[in-house]
Amino acid sequence: MNKKMIIFDFDGTIADSISFIFETANILAEKAGVKKLNTEELNLLRTKSPMEIIKTLKIPLYKIPFLLRDGRRLMHEKMEKIKFVDGMEEVLIELKSRGYRLGILSSNSKENIVKFLKKHRMEIFDFVHSELNLFGKDGALTRIIKENNLNKNEVLYVGDEVRDIESCLKIGLEVVAVTWGFNSRKILQEYHPQHIIDKPEELLMI
Repeated sequence: MNKKMIIFDFDGTIADSISFIFETANILAEKAGVKKLNTEELNLLRTKSPMEIIKTLKIPLYKIPFLLRDGRRLMHEKMEKIKFVDGMEEVLIELKSRGYRLGILSSNSKENIVKFLKKHRMEIFDFVHSELNLFGKDGALTRIIKENNLNKNEVLYVGDEVRDIESCLKIGLEVVAVTWGFNSRKILQEYHPQHIIDKPEELLMI
């Protein structure tokens, strides 16, 4: 892999937190006046983009920032229970040993992520960046690349959602989509990432 830096999404990519996110989403749904979703309905959301989810749930756009804030607070209470995706710890340690700079860019809060990393004694990341924009990370990615004096072709992003793919392709950044997170393999393929992997260890072979 001819890269200097690898940036990871957090929830669903590094952390096995999707079930906790669904649980939190139902709490927020009730607060927003939206009906709670059953398992089948929640799984259906995995086949949709963020905007499609908002339209499906009929959530007013002005409520999104408040729901994100409340979601972060609720997730903070659950961080002690959340574990790494199976095999991801070993992959991260191996990547670090190979000399890659590692970072996290997530819509979760920096406080939550740092709490998780400290708990698991995995403080091996060069930075943790929190991004509140639900609809794209392209601006944040561009800033991170510039701040680290890198070119886009020296950076790889790893994420589990279609918005990760869209953001990377928008700025010409190579992206790896993982199938063990939020969005399903089927919808990830429709957005044409450069790579799709089914297990963390496959990242070592790119």
